[in-house]
Amino acid sequence: MRSSNAFSRYIAFPILAALIIFLAIPGSANANGGLGITMNGAVGASVINGVNYQFFSFRPDISIGKFGIGLDLSLYFDSDGNIRKEDWDQTADIVEKIYYVRWGLPGDPFYIRAGNLSPVTLGYGLIMRRYTNSIEWPSVRRVGMQMEVHTGSVGVETVIGNFRELESPGLVAARVTYDLDLILPLRVGLNAAHDGNQYLGAKDEDNDGIPDRNDVFHGKDDIEFSRQIRAEVGDAGAQRLVDIGAIPDIFNLPPTIKDLKDPVTVLGLDVGLPLIQAEIFSLWTYAQAAQIIDYGMGIAAPGLVFTMGPFHAGAEYRIFGKHFRGDYFDMSYETSRVFWDEALDSLRTKESLLDSLPSANGIWADMGMTFFGLVEIYGSYQNMSYDGGESTQGVYASGGLKGGLIPKITKAEAYFQQPDAKELFSTTSDGTVIGYKVGYEIGQGVSIIYDNKSIYHNGKATKIMTIETALTF
Repeated sequence: MRSSNAFSRYIAFPILAALIIFLAIPGSANANGGLGITMNGAVGASVINGVNYQFFSFRPDISIGKFGIGLDLSLYFDSDGNIRKEDWDQTADIVEKIYYVRWGLPGDPFYIRAGNLSPVTLGYGLIMRRYTNSIEWPSVRRVGMQMEVHTGSVGVETVIGNFRELESPGLVAARVTYDLDLILPLRVGLNAAHDGNQYLGAKDEDNDGIPDRNDVFHGKDDIEFSRQIRAEVGDAGAQRLVDIGAIPDIFNLPPTIKDLKDPVTVLGLDVGLPLIQAEIFSLWTYAQAAQIIDYGMGIAAPGLVFTMGPFHAGAEYRIFGKHFRGDYFDMSYETSRVFWDEALDSLRTKESLLDSLPSANGIWADMGMTFFGLVEIYGSYQNMSYDGGESTQGVYASGGLKGGLIPKITKAEAYFQQPDAKELFSTTSDGTVIGYKVGYEIGQGVSIIYDNKSIYHNGKATKIMTIETALTF
């Protein structure tokens, strides 16, 4: 613990102090004309991996023209006043203090964002729809990247879920489009998404290869620590300690996942045709297909996308073969790529569920609108009928109010996702995500923000809750 406190004294606090001094310099926000800085501070409480923490943070957002950077400089203190050392004990932790870095905006000739990703949809969404790497923030922090390049008739988009997983790699995706001007103007898209090892999604806080759920000695390397015990007291002595319940059964440790690797790859093709392209509205029709390697294939055709100003609507007919799931990389993917199966008492990957999926057909539709930049709503619905008579439904809905629309309410957001549910709005359905965030102004530049989300698997909820006092400078 001494090293953690020393680090926070000599590294963490100076970083925060330097930032505060910089932001306090009169005129710094206008030094280059194009420089803009907004500064938020927060104090509050949070629960991370079942442990209660008090936290103190500064969250500056800095923009210079098309460049923008958001930082999350937070210090978490446990009940003994010790700083959570896991946030500061590796070089990579410094990278995770960057909430995001961006250049440009989506749709620009060049756009890139690294850090926490806003929901990403690849093409028409049959492979990746509204994926985000920040579903468990702040208890789990991932640094990813989204990039778009558009030049002439060619477009390229890439997505990296987490730079820490690049060695395997973890989730990576790409889309390439090409505009053809034949008899009809067509846009052809090639899509690919690959998770090099779904087992990387298993929570392993101490990085000993044994998931937190089965960890015998939390915060220690179970295998190495068990060897130390046996070396100190001998096997006979260790067995006596096990027999009397003084230590866990170190002779039968849970299996490690370090040697497990299960990749999944999805490839896709789509073709879009503009039916109407006017200044205020457009109507496109499209067809798309995707293949999960070693599993099944799905087709969505015909599809329609209509936009008029801030209004968007779309619909498609879906035909899925056996062992295929649409929108495979969705909002809850980072929590569902690997999960604990209570019945089998073991880890399973999302890919393993494909074995039991029969062929299916049905509809998918979505609609969204932004009202005067103050209110934003979005919703999608899917209804699929499977061979054998069963049917499932899926829904995603989100809405938000901008600050200032309602007196004293600085923020109001809510979202709900439920894929492939036999009974809609039942929280026993795996992959269900419910979240909301509400901010209330209690004084000039001071507001209370309540952030709550629940992620359901095996009928149980993993809850992530934060209450903070936000200070706007």
